[in-house]
Amino acid sequence: MTTAAKSEGAHLVLAQVAHGEPAEPIVDGPFCSPCCASLAVDRLAGGIVKRVGGSATVHRSGEQPFAAARTPDGRIWIVRVVPPAEVALWRS
Repeated sequence: MTTAAKSEGAHLVLAQVAHGEPAEPIVDGPFCSPCCASLAVDRLAGGIVKRVGGSATVHRSGEQPFAAARTPDGRIWIVRVVPPAEVALWRS
């Protein structure tokens, strides 16, 4: 298990359609650390599959996991952690 250093600001988890019919993004959070947010990546991808069916897989790349969920309607969702610096750009 790796431990992630706590960084200033809120981390969010974002699910967006990368392929298929557009849909509203899903945002979860805020989380106090990348470690807490990374747990939500699994939960959010699983929630999409539970709600509409399909399958999901989580990939761990260093401290920043991401997930891909494919639903029966042909959408492919990408779920990732949004770091505080990017969250700050949304607010400006």
